[in-house]
Amino acid sequence: EMLRSLVGSEMCIRDSNTTGKPIIYGLEEFIYPREKMLSDGTLTDFSENEISHKAEVFENIAQRFCLYGKSGKLNNKPFKIRGMKTIQYIKIDAKWKMVSVAWSDEE
Repeated sequence: EMLRSLVGSEMCIRDSNTTGKPIIYGLEEFIYPREKMLSDGTLTDFSENEISHKAEVFENIAQRFCLYGKSGKLNNKPFKIRGMKTIQYIKIDAKWKMVSVAWSDEE
């Protein structure tokens, strides 16, 4: 739901630790496979939480840099991962909207 607040030509970028090349998604390219995994049982017991963050705001733009943890079962195999995420925002009509998200999971 949070990602549906993105504006314009949204970008979700995942750093690929295995190939060294980033994976760039549009909004629907990002959401659809994750909704499918959550609804068809491929991904269960999923949880993601923010461990720490730093936010900076200037006028109508902002950036949030955060350390996160996520866990669950993917294809019935438990996983627990941490990583870093950066999110850029712009204020439109007194509401903050995401412009882009980029993240990298620890290896």
